[in-house]
Amino acid sequence: MSNFITRLIKHPFIVSLLLMVVVTCGLFYGVLSWLDTYTRHNQAVVVPDVKGMGARDAVYLMESRGIKVTLKGRGKVCRQSLQPGLRAVKGQRCHLILE
Repeated sequence: MSNFITRLIKHPFIVSLLLMVVVTCGLFYGVLSWLDTYTRHNQAVVVPDVKGMGARDAVYLMESRGIKVTLKGRGKVCRQSLQPGLRAVKGQRCHLILE
């Protein structure tokens, strides 16, 4: 067995091929790990119902769950772009229309 391994190591083509396989597997693993982090899997939150709330309370509730908020108008929330009860990814933006 050790004679077989010794003969394999002496061939530069075999060593290069094995090294290429190891590097490719490492890159593949690294890309998959990065994608899992980048796409924020398992970081979804439930969108709260903020209709009828004042701007300050609505923004606090949304941002405390990691949802970014854009306000339009004054008064109380009458519409929101993300449906209440659905799951949203942290960092997603919700537009709140106030009247």
